[in-house]
Amino acid sequence: MNEVKRCDWALKSKIEQEYHDKEWGIPIRDDRQLFKMLIPEGKHAGLSWATILAQMDTLYAFMQSVGLVDDHLVHCAFRNR
Repeated sequence: MNEVKRCDWALKSKIEQEYHDKEWGIPIRDDRQLFKMLIPEGKHAGLSWATILAQMDTLYAFMQSVGLVDDHLVHCAFRNR
């Protein structure tokens, strides 16, 4: 079995390992997914990335529930690319 080579930052926790192996470094072309990843990046200041990863689904669900994320907002955020 081939062992996955990981960056040093991805060795600290299981959630960081999963993010490294399944998401990090993989291009995203879907506007909704790009927007979803942009928000946690802004919240990252002062927090560990593992903390952000653990809360991403909750954060995104909250944003949807209060109307901060919808198709129109995602379209507007990326229309000038």
